[in-house]
Amino acid sequence: MRAENTSTRQGYSTMKDRRSAFTLFELLAVLTVTGIILMVALGGYNSWSTMHACTGSARIMKAGLNQARTLAQSKNKYVLFDYNNEPINQADTPQFQIYICTNVTSATEILISDLDPNDPIDIEDPDLITLGTFRSAPRQQLPKHVSIGALDSLKGPNTRPDHNAAHLAFRPDGSIIQERDITPHSHYIGIYTKRKFDEKPIKRYLRIDLTTASIEIINDE
Repeated sequence: MRAENTSTRQGYSTMKDRRSAFTLFELLAVLTVTGIILMVALGGYNSWSTMHACTGSARIMKAGLNQARTLAQSKNKYVLFDYNNEPINQADTPQFQIYICTNVTSATEILISDLDPNDPIDIEDPDLITLGTFRSAPRQQLPKHVSIGALDSLKGPNTRPDHNAAHLAFRPDGSIIQERDITPHSHYIGIYTKRKFDEKPIKRYLRIDLTTASIEIINDE
């Protein structure tokens, strides 16, 4: 009798253990659902981080432009604000640099106007040597998954920049030198995320009023 009770208890325990275990199908289902949740969460985080990087880069660019203007006024010198996507370690890196022109003469604005506004500043250029140009601070780099570029001033913000590099020149009074024979009211800088597999990158724009030198950040939304 005791043997039968023991056998019965063992059989019940075995059936209970089998019922409490997960089948392979159940495990696969759980793993699939968990994977989907992680993908959704990761996608949301990536969207937030890239948006944050884009907005942060726009604010850094705006601060750099304000710094260049303030430097021109405080030093009573001509100041160049240069930005581009220069290759560093085989990767395009968005960055900007502020230059001070120490030699101020009657030909200063002519020499600055003759510079190609869409070429990166090269301090070895004879005209820039004549202007006594030097870097005022270390080069400021932006996140590598962001790109920057100059937009057509007459068209305003669009999907892609027209030029990969450009520069602005501030006078000692803080105003901006405009291109010869071209009188656009604004200069636009585009900032774009370089997210893979995304046909619609996050975009921010900087609008620089060439008359007042005021700067406005424009969201793509």
